[in-house]
Amino acid sequence: MEFSVLMAVYSGDNFGRFKKAFESILNQTLPPSQIVVVKDGPISSMIEEYLGSINVGCTQLEVVALPKNSGLATALNVGLKHVKYPVVARVDSDDFNLKNRFELQVSEFIADERLTVLSGTVSEKHQDDSITYRRLPSRDGEIRKFLKLRSPFNHPAVMFKKEAVLSLGGYNMDSKVEDYDLWFRLSKNKDVVFKNLSDVLVDMDVEDGMYDRRGGWKYLRSYAELKNNMRKEKVISFAEFILSVFGVAVSSHMPSWMRKSLYITVLRKKE
Repeated sequence: MEFSVLMAVYSGDNFGRFKKAFESILNQTLPPSQIVVVKDGPISSMIEEYLGSINVGCTQLEVVALPKNSGLATALNVGLKHVKYPVVARVDSDDFNLKNRFELQVSEFIADERLTVLSGTVSEKHQDDSITYRRLPSRDGEIRKFLKLRSPFNHPAVMFKKEAVLSLGGYNMDSKVEDYDLWFRLSKNKDVVFKNLSDVLVDMDVEDGMYDRRGGWKYLRSYAELKNNMRKEKVISFAEFILSVFGVAVSSHMPSWMRKSLYITVLRKKE
């Protein structure tokens, strides 16, 4: 089955991590048919030169340039317009994809033609060299139940059907929780099938900046708008809306070091 990889890169990306991430795409046991890289505004000269010189073999490489930095949701929506194949693997520009990631995921899409969104476990290596895992429910019903509380997929490890996402207009460009918002909108279609693999598909190097992005008023506003939409659709109750927004309000206004501790000790698993 032919499939595409979709990646966005911006000026803040580290060349070494980008190169490692890109090579992890090319060194798969099942390589993609197409790689779409969206340059979200000007990028570093080293990454620019690398993209111009890399040998991708039989894989088609399409590089799309945006004139200015517009954010991840916008970059992914633009990239989706250049995707040629019906199934899309999301790849972040600074994560390492395990060698059999695509093979494992594609085999699931072949086995179940109804499957719409598939993710898996990610490992997170922290700056103190400790490793945590974000493990999620595996079955459709469990995933839909978990969605009421938190995002039910690891976005850097997601593979999805392009048409299902495009039918909803793609990612919400006004949201700071664009992936969670997308999964919620997809969940309203009962024909959509969700699944998570227990396998670790992606290794992430986690820096403190990740926890910075999950704080502040803009993040809280986007989260509250999403939860209010869930309430309106009767996915969650008013009480659940209040409790969830209150919890994120507290978390988003913690010092970053405290938010980091909360994620590592409460929301992640160590093995």
